Amino acid sequence: MASAVAGDEETPLVGDNSALDAPKSHTRDIHILSLAFLLVFLAFGAAQNLQSTLNTEEDLGTTSLGILYLSFTFFSVVSSLVVRVLGSKNALLIGTTGYVLYVAANLKPTW
Repeated sequence: MASAVAGDEETPLVGDNSALDAPKSHTRDIHILSLAFLLVFLAFGAAQNLQSTLNTEEDLGTTSLGILYLSFTFFSVVSSLVVRVLGSKNALLIGTTGYVLYVAANLKPTW
């Protein structure tokens, strides 16, 4: 026992894992995600409401809304497969990108 290091009794046998034991709070992540969805759907709702009233030439607004809802219908069939293949995070990113592109396309609506 003479070869024992001085102060060896003070060092713990197991490392401090208190940071690993405490559950991570996802409150901040949920607030950021909720704010992002709020902003995206506020812009989308405004663009959707203005479609049929402002874009009346050659029924551009009504046609745009019809195509939008048809695409929602068709893509809902494969949505679970897309989430399984891409993962939740990437599927949300791609879906949100679609909404942003739709709103951006309505800044200058033309055929």
